Amino acid sequence: MSTRKIIAVYAHPFLKRPYRFVVRSTQPAGPEMFDLHKFNTRVDLVSALLDVLGHRDGFGDALQAIDADELAKSSHRSRRYVAERREDIGGQAARMVRWYVTRPLGKTEAMDIVRMACKAANVRHVALRMLDMATV
Repeated sequence: MSTRKIIAVYAHPFLKRPYRFVVRSTQPAGPEMFDLHKFNTRVDLVSALLDVLGHRDGFGDALQAIDADELAKSSHRSRRYVAERREDIGGQAARMVRWYVTRPLGKTEAMDIVRMACKAANVRHVALRMLDMATV
């Protein structure tokens, strides 16, 4: 996706399998692209999304800053969700290529990570139901 510019990520609340998200992107010459990604686990979905969005400059620092900021603001959250170091999360964590993600990963945590990753990458996050299948 290095020659493509990501416009938006479409995702749903990850209630039933297969969990999925769609990446909408443009290329220098040609039509818009819609890439559908399907997974059996939320951890695999989050890992793939972080891989897709993680190539942008400053993404890692921005994602960790957003996660830490949301933890500080929330009276309900008791831990960070994403970090480059395991000790920053505390408790159980799933190791991904570059990231540690909190375990267990429920639908709320998965959607929070998707939203934060989109914000860190400066990409629009849209509900999957808003995707007009006639344009795909």
